[in-house]
Amino acid sequence: MTVFTNSSGISIPDFSTPSQTLSVSGLAGQITHVSVIISGLTHSRPDDLDFLLVAPDGTHNLVFWSDAGGSGSILNVDITVADAGASPLPDSTAIVDDSTYQPADYDFAEAGAMFGSPLGALNHATTNGTATFASAFNTIDPNGIWTLYAADDTGGAAGGLSSWSLDFAVGGAVVVDGTAGADTLVINATGPDSGSYVLNGGSAIDLVGVTSFTFNGGDGNDSVTINNPAGGLFGPAGGIFINGGAQTGPPGDSLTLAGGSAGQATFSFGPTPDAGTIASADHEIQRLALGGAGSGSFSLTLNGATTAQLPAAATAAQVQAALNALSSIGGVGGSVVAVQSGTTFTVTFGGTLVATDVPQMTGTGTGGTTVAVTTLNDGSAAAQSITYTGLDPLANSGSATDIVFNLTAGADQAVLEDNGAAADNTSRLRSNNGTFVDETRIAPGTWTALGPGSQLRFGPVGFSIRLD
Repeated sequence: MTVFTNSSGISIPDFSTPSQTLSVSGLAGQITHVSVIISGLTHSRPDDLDFLLVAPDGTHNLVFWSDAGGSGSILNVDITVADAGASPLPDSTAIVDDSTYQPADYDFAEAGAMFGSPLGALNHATTNGTATFASAFNTIDPNGIWTLYAADDTGGAAGGLSSWSLDFAVGGAVVVDGTAGADTLVINATGPDSGSYVLNGGSAIDLVGVTSFTFNGGDGNDSVTINNPAGGLFGPAGGIFINGGAQTGPPGDSLTLAGGSAGQATFSFGPTPDAGTIASADHEIQRLALGGAGSGSFSLTLNGATTAQLPAAATAAQVQAALNALSSIGGVGGSVVAVQSGTTFTVTFGGTLVATDVPQMTGTGTGGTTVAVTTLNDGSAAAQSITYTGLDPLANSGSATDIVFNLTAGADQAVLEDNGAAADNTSRLRSNNGTFVDETRIAPGTWTALGPGSQLRFGPVGFSIRLD
């Protein structure tokens, strides 16, 4: 998940109502998951404590903790409160360190004034209500200033906490905006509507329940890679839309589909004046999972070449640089891109290794660090290449049997796709208006077979097709 933290600490004296804010930014889409992490919580009678979370809009709220944990003191405990917890926060028994609980609100139902909040009526978790994090916050914009209100409602005991965090996943209609320069967007999908994305090497943003995904690249040559889930494709019901914007010359904007399998994948592009190549080739993709206590170091070996020792807390940039320095990768003109999610790294092979079945790497850990390597997708040679002008380049390295390319231009839409017959080197084209095959205009709305060497023209835009 994507975590934002305020580490300033909160002191909670007797009969007090302290509050603290947390700024959340850079999340595209709507909330599909949020939970609260409270760290270093100390109190001599936790039953006195109440916690209220208020969203940036000042309206959506949840009393997620009230009068829980009994009268026994707690010292420096770390607690996650989430809808997915095993059970609600305990009413009268002790809170257990390093646990995940469902929200709970016992005894009487507090009003906003009891927290020093301007809100009147509040949403209460069980047993004073039925609200959950999902019912209180799902579908709203996560970005902005969140407020955590704390209260000690009984005299004779006090406490505090060292930090608190909000853990998010976003979904719905996700719109990611790039910069005015070249951008790199990597989507690591775990299902048709879930996974995570990384923009320009930043933090991984978790995705859950995505209904559509739009990337506005802006100016510059933008690169989008979708690492599809095993056995399927990342395919939100509302579609995937890549808007590249103005480019700065070859190779232009690009979209790469890696791994996965499905009967058909459809991608829509706005018309642009740049040239590129559609190539079908499977990238080798391997995953590294680090384990252990977070100390020590590890190394990676491929074809007899071993990296320098990397710290257990290595970044994606460090792993990528170490692998690219190997004689078995960079030394043969190959390259890798590493994307990090926690202690897991997804490594995609490119360069001269782009269509190669690369042997699986091995990892060696020291100081308690363990390394597990798995192969997500075996590389294989290109099966088809289509050279054209008029669209952003698209590289398909998935195993979909049919890829549909929509040239979206209002009423002048055309669809180019495989004809569905296996290994016959034949595609087909349907156009609404103004499309020519070998300089002969085709009938609007009628499928026309295309073989190797077919020349296509959409008004002033020409395509040359080669099928291998």
